[in-house]
Amino acid sequence: MSLPSPPLSTCLSLLIGKGHTTGASDLCGSVSLVCALEACMPPACGASDTPSPCIRHATANVVHVVHTQMSAGASLASALTSETSIDRPREMRARLGHLMTAVLNAQNQPINIGDACSDRCSDTGERHSPPSPPVEWGDLLSPVPPCTSGEPPFLPIPPCISLSDIPSDKWSMSATGADARVSVSPQVLDRARRHGREHGATVTGLVNASLIQAIGSMYLECHPEVSECSVSMSIVVDMRPYCDPSLLSDADTPLRQAIGTVTLAHPVTTSAPSADTLLQMAGTVTQDMQHRIERHEHVLSSKALSDGRFDAGPPSATIELSNHGSYAGPPFSQAEVLTTQRFDGYPGLSVLVHSVSAAEGTALCLGVAGCEMGKEVLDRAAHLFGVMGTE
Repeated sequence: MSLPSPPLSTCLSLLIGKGHTTGASDLCGSVSLVCALEACMPPACGASDTPSPCIRHATANVVHVVHTQMSAGASLASALTSETSIDRPREMRARLGHLMTAVLNAQNQPINIGDACSDRCSDTGERHSPPSPPVEWGDLLSPVPPCTSGEPPFLPIPPCISLSDIPSDKWSMSATGADARVSVSPQVLDRARRHGREHGATVTGLVNASLIQAIGSMYLECHPEVSECSVSMSIVVDMRPYCDPSLLSDADTPLRQAIGTVTLAHPVTTSAPSADTLLQMAGTVTQDMQHRIERHEHVLSSKALSDGRFDAGPPSATIELSNHGSYAGPPFSQAEVLTTQRFDGYPGLSVLVHSVSAAEGTALCLGVAGCEMGKEVLDRAAHLFGVMGTE
């Protein structure tokens, strides 16, 4: 049986004293902050009475960051302000905004803390109104045709391996972990691209095939009792071209981010991969990706992600791939471009790929941030690219 959460006013009384934080960085304060966030449920933003698992997970992340900042001497208001600037699920951002309003009002009215949630003027005459529901990129996406009767919004994905299935203590992402990068030379990329076209594969399909084979072979080496496994890949899609910027509430506000994903999977066997096998895999993956885009799976996943309805999208994939496209011309032609990525809370391997122009042609670069095992994955993927690029 769960106990009811205390009212927001009680939580704030434990967090704030005479305009300053007193106990938010200790255990009592952390619990109070959790309760305060759960008590902030602005109906206009569609918040439910019972926070969803993803909101509870986001709450835990917020509390950890705020706790760390306050332990270093930051005020509660300052710590919350930095958190409100981070892209989070819509409901979490609404909760943070509501709590920030309550904190500001409470600090201006330390005696009448029970009215901290009300929209009223403080003794100093300053007014802090609850923020309007934020405009999310999902609200700007054009509607998609409904699925054919009986068809699911996302084509099914078979059970796939996860990084935890490959024993190692070096998978965890950490801020101090070494970045890993590999490059595919212009000569190898050009040959692999030409061979890929004969199998209907794009460069993204070639990258997907090499990463899927790399991770799958690592798993099979650790599990000799099985002869096949499936590896899933989530390809990040830039959804800004699909958004109508005229629907933004503030015409001067740029659309900083709008992403969706296309998630697919492919089997890997214990057979040594030949160039033809890898190219066939790249062609199959390319066709699957294009078919899912034709079904608007990237739009549906984008709407779910924008709303924070993570369970409504495709399952979490073994690998996540972002393609930054080409870094060409000044100032990139006069400098080395180093890119990596990581997403806290994502259990898979997050890889970023981009191309750079050089005198001898276009090279392909892959990067992983803060994961020691990422280097082995990328080294294997680069080798497999070389296999596909043999004459």
